[in-house]
Amino acid sequence: MLWGVAGLVAVDWLWARVRPLGAAVGGGYLLLLGVGLLFPYYGVQSRAAEYRGSVALAERRPLTLNGLAFIEQFNQAEYEAIGWLRGNAPAGSVVLEATGGAYSYYGRVSANTGLPTVLGWANHEFQWRGDSTAEPGLRVPLVKEIYDTQDWARAAQLLNQYGVDYIFVGSLETADHNAQGLAKFANNLEVAFQNSGVTIYRWQGE
Repeated sequence: MLWGVAGLVAVDWLWARVRPLGAAVGGGYLLLLGVGLLFPYYGVQSRAAEYRGSVALAERRPLTLNGLAFIEQFNQAEYEAIGWLRGNAPAGSVVLEATGGAYSYYGRVSANTGLPTVLGWANHEFQWRGDSTAEPGLRVPLVKEIYDTQDWARAAQLLNQYGVDYIFVGSLETADHNAQGLAKFANNLEVAFQNSGVTIYRWQGE
């Protein structure tokens, strides 16, 4: 960004003092700018192919600005569960979900409901917060512990500590965490929502 600003200043300076050279440099600058502007077009097409399908397909899915359309298409159960949270969870409710790497499916519940979670993408929290806090690194193993521990008293302590209202158990949670740990939720908590692929438990504190 800084070099771009400096480049424009340099073109203006050359145009005012050595017009032929300024014109040549300015033309080159515009050419490079035009090439750079190809990226948004081709980048969008590339990412859209993940949802719409290849351009070679006879019938591609239509263009859309609906970010939930991807989940609706590829994970109907989680689409329904997210819709339930959007319509029923009070504003500011904290939803516990599995945490994992950036630019992945992790964080999908908080991202698509607007509800806070204990931790989404830890590396992004570090990116924005720097070394001002160690909290993201501390929360990674604690989220895992809440899901995996078979000690209900310990799980309850952590749920209270982070003010959790709902526990989301979907595809990532069942893939990342052990069944024995997940079973404790069914044994101790009320089911707020359930379908073929997702169970959302309600936690009201102890």
